[in-house]
Amino acid sequence: MFSLRAWIGTKPKGPKPGFVKVGSLDDFPDNSARVVVAFGRDIGVFHVGGTFQAIDNICPHSNRPIGTIDYDKDHVTCIWHGLRFALSSGICPEASHYRVVKYPVEVFENDVLVGPCLEDGPTDRGVD
Repeated sequence: MFSLRAWIGTKPKGPKPGFVKVGSLDDFPDNSARVVVAFGRDIGVFHVGGTFQAIDNICPHSNRPIGTIDYDKDHVTCIWHGLRFALSSGICPEASHYRVVKYPVEVFENDVLVGPCLEDGPTDRGVD
């Protein structure tokens, strides 16, 4: 017999709606980073210390790519002017009016998925 209570309590199988595959776990070994294209944007995906983070790859200071060359478990440093951006929030600790968009990341089975941004865009896109 069908049980509505049991049906409501079941979790959906599969990735969350709106998430897109950007690679497999093999593409993102621990302590690695790469730029992917999703939602028409260049997004830096970082797998550091077993945790995935994703931020927009455009520096709000200069409208140039931030890159994935210089990063640690907490920050990525822009290759152009040395501004750092927190992987967990997208905020620049040295100049908090600069921030980049943060994206949710999920792993489903062997796939790495990035979800749509649910926040407003950067607070400052001006070029100094």
